[in-house]
Amino acid sequence: MQLMVVSSLACPGQTVYQTDFENFQAGPNRLVGTENWVGNSTTSGSHGIDQDAIPGSGLGKTAFIGFAPPAGAINPVLVSRSVNLNPATNSEPIIEFESLLGIKDSTNAFRDSFWISFFNISHGTRLAHIRFANEANSSWIYYGDGVGITNTQVNFIPGEIHLLLVRIDLVMNRWSAYLDGIPLFNGVPFTALTGTSAGRTLGSVGAEWRRSGLSWGDNWMLIADWQVRMMPLQLNSAARDGAGGFVIRWTGDPARSYQIQHSDELGEWKNTLPGSTFPTQTNHGILSFTDSGALPAQRFYRVLRTP
Repeated sequence: MQLMVVSSLACPGQTVYQTDFENFQAGPNRLVGTENWVGNSTTSGSHGIDQDAIPGSGLGKTAFIGFAPPAGAINPVLVSRSVNLNPATNSEPIIEFESLLGIKDSTNAFRDSFWISFFNISHGTRLAHIRFANEANSSWIYYGDGVGITNTQVNFIPGEIHLLLVRIDLVMNRWSAYLDGIPLFNGVPFTALTGTSAGRTLGSVGAEWRRSGLSWGDNWMLIADWQVRMMPLQLNSAARDGAGGFVIRWTGDPARSYQIQHSDELGEWKNTLPGSTFPTQTNHGILSFTDSGALPAQRFYRVLRTP
């Protein structure tokens, strides 16, 4: 008997941009100008590459933004790297951003905010951001949709390295974020901006240093293992169970519905198996389907994902 999943109807995942910063030259002002990184402060040392910021950690070279105030009236300091992803032309509308981040607290009386920001292609409009607020008595994480800002009620720990994972669905205008696996928010609107200048594409992802007081703090943000990738539907397993049925498990996304189709001859695909329809999901999590009926000599399955 032959049972198999032949398709998830999603293109393979693809890393759009990834760096561990090992190819960058160490020193201040060395982030902008390498591997197409751009920024608005290039001479004052407000960004750069550390040779070994955390000795013994195995991180090697890391980037930073902060510490040395920018020249003139620049606020915020911005560094970014383009990815130019448009769901109208790219195969996958679901995008993941991942990076190791750490905030080093100020030693003076001033503390600032550090943002991870997401900009569109057409006008470089900031669609959304995640804000790490390095405040005197708290270290809250906020998220913004281009119009409003919401407190996630989750704190980061200054001086510690955290893993930030962000998943964006450009078509459904939803996103989720996790810090060290802890949900910051799940399936909320990605951006509230509308109009031609706020087209829902991903032109670049950047880091910002924003002054909070009258003067700059000497706090700074470490950045390591920066990655942007397009995500296919994730199939977790497909195998027989102990009762003789065939079980398919996959990762479901918010605001998506799923249909398991089957074919016994790879000709006509059918939607007739009991329990094979999964309505619109509200959370990111594992979904499971079991074909427990009388199984033929061979059967093929595929998973359809639709808005």
